[in-house]
Amino acid sequence: MSEAAAAQTAQIDHLVVACRDLAQAAAWCEATFGVAAAPGGQHPLMGTHNLLLNLNDGIYVEMIAIDPSLPAPAGPRWFGLDDPAVRAAIDDRPQLVHWVARASQPLEGDADTAVRDFERSIYRWQMALPRTGDATAMRRLGGCLPLVIHWKTSEAGEVPHPTQTLPASHVRLRSFSLQHPDLPALRSGLRAIGFAPDPAVKTPVLPGTAPVLSAEFDAPSGPVSLTSPML
Repeated sequence: MSEAAAAQTAQIDHLVVACRDLAQAAAWCEATFGVAAAPGGQHPLMGTHNLLLNLNDGIYVEMIAIDPSLPAPAGPRWFGLDDPAVRAAIDDRPQLVHWVARASQPLEGDADTAVRDFERSIYRWQMALPRTGDATAMRRLGGCLPLVIHWKTSEAGEVPHPTQTLPASHVRLRSFSLQHPDLPALRSGLRAIGFAPDPAVKTPVLPGTAPVLSAEFDAPSGPVSLTSPML
């Protein structure tokens, strides 16, 4: 293990809500949280685009959909957006399907993941993506094990993050729980990325009969609960 990997720690960066399209995402966000989502942008390498919602310091919600104006990528899109089960689940309404952990150090690939570089506007980042042609496998351990992101230093010498420029929403993440039938595998995966829960967000890791992500929020509309679908 390299010195950088040994020092690696990770925290919640954002929660991923898969959507049929961004019109559905915008309507759902306002109806669910009582606030409007902010514009995001396109991801040409993945054929997707998004809307964003600021939460606690350093955490946000990403509402993401396939962008029909972009060419399809060579492999499966991130977060299982090409998985037929995910596509069916989001036809009626957006669904919490995955999450992303923010790494403190630059990422290194391994036998299971490949590191890819992305850039949009002022933002530059790395993502460690599964080495797989299987859309279902893009949601690691059913979405309970996060993809890992590292936000890179800009040309100005800063490390821009979406929450620094997104408007305040007055929505706060209170808890985020993970349930999985293979608890040792989930805990081992979280240890491998150096995951350290945010003290302000309860993050229980629990046994369950199926992979389930559950998030609790305080919002202008009142308390909000999101639970991932059984896929």
